[in-house]
Amino acid sequence: FSAEHTFEIGNGVDFEHVEASLSREEFLSPFGFSGDDDLVIFGIAARITPVKDMKTLIRGFAGATRQVPFIRLVIAGEGEERDSVEALAKQLGVEKYVAFAGWLQDTDSFYHAIDVNVLTSLSEGGFPYAISEGARMGCATIATAVGGIPQVLRHEENGLLIQPGDAEALASAMVRLARDREFRERLGEALREKVRRDYSLEATCRRQVEIYHHILQMEERRERPRDGVLICGAYGNGNAGDDTILQSIVQQLRLRDPLIPVCVMSKRPAETALQTGAETVYSFDFRNTLRKMRRVNLFISGGGSLIQDVTSTRSLIFYLFGIWAAHRRGCRVMMYGCGIGPVKHGLNRRLAGRIIDRCVDSATLRDPDSMAELGSLGVTRTKVRVTADPALLQEGNDPRVNEFLEKCGIREDERCCLFALRPWNLSSRQLSAFAAAADYAYRAYGLKPVFFTLEPRKDGTITETVAGMVRVPHLVLPPLEDGSTICSLMHRMNLVVSMRLHALIFACGQGVPVVGVAYDPKVSSFLDYMGLENCLSTGEITDGSLCDLIDGALSGQAAADAVVERMRALAQQNGEVAWSLLTGGDDF
Repeated sequence: FSAEHTFEIGNGVDFEHVEASLSREEFLSPFGFSGDDDLVIFGIAARITPVKDMKTLIRGFAGATRQVPFIRLVIAGEGEERDSVEALAKQLGVEKYVAFAGWLQDTDSFYHAIDVNVLTSLSEGGFPYAISEGARMGCATIATAVGGIPQVLRHEENGLLIQPGDAEALASAMVRLARDREFRERLGEALREKVRRDYSLEATCRRQVEIYHHILQMEERRERPRDGVLICGAYGNGNAGDDTILQSIVQQLRLRDPLIPVCVMSKRPAETALQTGAETVYSFDFRNTLRKMRRVNLFISGGGSLIQDVTSTRSLIFYLFGIWAAHRRGCRVMMYGCGIGPVKHGLNRRLAGRIIDRCVDSATLRDPDSMAELGSLGVTRTKVRVTADPALLQEGNDPRVNEFLEKCGIREDERCCLFALRPWNLSSRQLSAFAAAADYAYRAYGLKPVFFTLEPRKDGTITETVAGMVRVPHLVLPPLEDGSTICSLMHRMNLVVSMRLHALIFACGQGVPVVGVAYDPKVSSFLDYMGLENCLSTGEITDGSLCDLIDGALSGQAAADAVVERMRALAQQNGEVAWSLLTGGDDF
């Protein structure tokens, strides 16, 4: 199914008719529990089946009772695991504190009687009603981070999230909520307002009407001879940096026109569709790509360094062909926030210069060196502007990164230095210099070294090698694919040392001090353009040189912050130029 033609509607619950027929005391008394406010009641309303993982619930509850004996648990539901769950409660000595209420029709009375709603599911198909129904009564909530739950439940903001099967984390969350009534009530009220706003019956109806209007407007746009954008780049190759640039491009287009049809050429169309919500076509499906070019207004060749022959001449020819074919089929053509070069071979230089000059309407470039390279290729007709890399606009505010880091073993208050490396014929002496820099960051500044791969298939070996040389406490983080989460990871760092250009771009976009190691001119060009001097070439790598740059980066933060704001403003201009081309303007 096309991502652009697929819509999400949340499960709506009724906030207008919330009536508990039984008081708290009346509901709890049949189980031998008091309705006294000093007793904190935890509850779950779910089928007692393996997927709901009630055994983790019992283990977590048993662990919590050892610290807060004034808590009780009510389980509402039936299922094939009831007998084994009851047996586990007895085995752990908490059977007197756990009530099995069976199947309930009056769920309003159940949620009115409990203080904390719990859901320990191993998986969920979406966002479960049980959380919405508890939110109606203002229950604080502990839930596993599965399905659509993390979209609504924000850890520490309106609930507490744990990982599936983690009884210790569940026990800790239970103890915390049992001891802190004010925190419990604040979480419950925050979740009630969130669910009322987004998951009430009224919200569901509004969403349905919005979708109908959206569909009608899309049908209206089908009558246009041309509409929308086709984006070409190095997407779907497993490089998180390129895919993050794509997300930024799509966001900038949809800020100006939420209904604009967007299609992306990708090596992995299904994954790219999930990441962007755009329609996709396989990069080498030339028949459908050429057909799409006849239907769109604008062809964007964008993100990263596409016009270069260092990777291969074949890659250069592919991207030049896309530009030429789109122009021949009547599209306006834009090169969006690109890096240019190096193009080394004579024939490639002549071909690239000719096609860009004749077929590209506008080009926005991420650094002045790229503009100089276009000039040396003989490009004179194309309108060219130096802006900044689109990835600088990605926000680093994804709350999931804190859970990710905590799961990896990094405390919320822990200060860290991230290393992003890539293979580039480095000697053992140079590799040990990175390890020595990691040791230095820890000993001199208290920054825990963490190693992260932007392109795991290529960077995994060198990362593990260097990490193995580090003598201080350190971590190798698992890979991430979502661009906003990666930018949020960078935001949490206190320093980034990187060979990977995109890691430097993401870190700069979040205002984090950086040290760049230039294996390619594009790395030094970017940092020069940013006005940052914390860069050396691979040939200059020594223990002392890296440590000196770490000192320099950490001492120049105030100046770097001002540079970032200026560069983000320049990055906004990429979208402005694209919009001008889309609307037939000539605002350059």
